[in-house]
Amino acid sequence: MSLQLFQAFEAETLPPTVVPLPPELATPYSGFAAFVAQTDLTARALLGGEPVIYTPHTGSPVTVTGIFDRSFVLDKGTADAGVEAVMPAVFLQLADLPIDPEDDEPILTIRGARFRVTERRDADFGSIVLALRELAS
Repeated sequence: MSLQLFQAFEAETLPPTVVPLPPELATPYSGFAAFVAQTDLTARALLGGEPVIYTPHTGSPVTVTGIFDRSFVLDKGTADAGVEAVMPAVFLQLADLPIDPEDDEPILTIRGARFRVTERRDADFGSIVLALRELAS
């Protein structure tokens, strides 16, 4: 899949499974960054992202599409690689959110369960992984 996407990017033609970049993402990204952003959108489309209700600390909730993983492996991200924790997490596109999660304390509702963000990790160009803790009902 990656080779197909890279060849399509190089040829400037997209196979039918590739989701084109929306205009708001096409401007800030170019070259490889645009390719990564486009790959993320395509992966989300192919993996069947699901609705996530993002409720900012202040403001109205919005429904966005995310990829939820109930058993996400959070690694240490250091030279002493290892597993830090296994927890729920969701992959989101920053452009879909009403506010940058780095500047917010949102509540996310996924599959009917409510979650608080415990950690934020930049995934790559224009996306983020939010590690979550389920709130008591």
